[in-house]
Amino acid sequence: MKYLFIVLWVPGVFGQTKLTLEQLLEWYQPMLQNHIENQMIVAEMERNLARVWENPNLTFTSEKVSRSPFDERESYWILSQTIAHPNVLAGNKEIGRSRQETLIWRGKIQTQELKANLVRLFFNALTAQKETQVTTHWVSEMNSLSEVIGYREDAGQVSGFDRRKWALERVRAQTDLAKVKAQFEAYQTQLAQLMGLEMPVFLEGETLPENPPLLSAEQMPAIKEKQALVQEAIGFEKKTKTWGIEKVELELGHKSVDQGGFTDSGSFLGLRIPLPVWNHGRSALTKAKAERALIKQELEWTTKNQTAKNLALRAQTISMIQAAREFRAKLDEVDALVSIGKLAYREGEMDILSLLNTLETERDLWLQYLSLCQETRSLWIELHVLGGAL
Repeated sequence: MKYLFIVLWVPGVFGQTKLTLEQLLEWYQPMLQNHIENQMIVAEMERNLARVWENPNLTFTSEKVSRSPFDERESYWILSQTIAHPNVLAGNKEIGRSRQETLIWRGKIQTQELKANLVRLFFNALTAQKETQVTTHWVSEMNSLSEVIGYREDAGQVSGFDRRKWALERVRAQTDLAKVKAQFEAYQTQLAQLMGLEMPVFLEGETLPENPPLLSAEQMPAIKEKQALVQEAIGFEKKTKTWGIEKVELELGHKSVDQGGFTDSGSFLGLRIPLPVWNHGRSALTKAKAERALIKQELEWTTKNQTAKNLALRAQTISMIQAAREFRAKLDEVDALVSIGKLAYREGEMDILSLLNTLETERDLWLQYLSLCQETRSLWIELHVLGGAL
């Protein structure tokens, strides 16, 4: 079965659309880019909202007092503006910038997961396609035994048991083929519907990945997100250093008085300052410091955990790739064993059970190889998602 992964089995191959992973990701890129752009807008607005001052207030009041012999009316126009403490303004600016960073890296994590789901779908479909190839080859080999069994029957060397046993095993092989074909066709339909194609897709690619590069822990989205959260906590701590006076209110107004036809008017200036008698802001500051310390501890733990996981996943992936390559190198010997088994059965040196077992062993080993490739590819995907490199 040396041709197995070069000449691909696909029913009606000329009526299908070839698809590589690169083509699938290229098709998905516009939607992904739109998702990223919306994330950037959200992040930018989050920063802007944190830096916006409170809106001013305009107040109008009119009071009328009836007195003998004249009525008296007083009218006020008051424009007031709340002004935050400089530390509150500086803290809000830091919080806005940090929230923007947090959302950007959180969006990066979401984007990586979206791409990972697409990559997993592609390689699950590719594995199913190659499992169909393996099982199709097994059925073909089973069908070819009819001639060999007939040769021995004509020579009077075997009873009817051999053909009956072969017929039963061929039915089992055909049933297995129907199952794997159904799984593959389901993946074909899913990919075709996803991309808006009217015909099934025919996948091209390698199930076994190349050795992964050494990814930088400093660029891991989970770590960068925690770093931004630490900066946000610093902003909140800075914001609480107001000693109980978080904001003051400045008022500018105009007053007019009408008393029995005599009018007078004037301007006034007011300032409202909270007195830190009961609340000095110490509890808020202590809380902010504790929260910053907690988030910083989370950052240290996340950094250690992600770095260790990165190294472990990479080592495991490389080991699995090496094991799969060594396994693949031995499979040609199994193919040769099948040819030897057929000849031995024809010459009466092997019974039908041993020959059928040899064919099934060949199939099982190829399926085991594909399963090993799929496990390795899953590790490869997880590693790249972790490093934000997918």
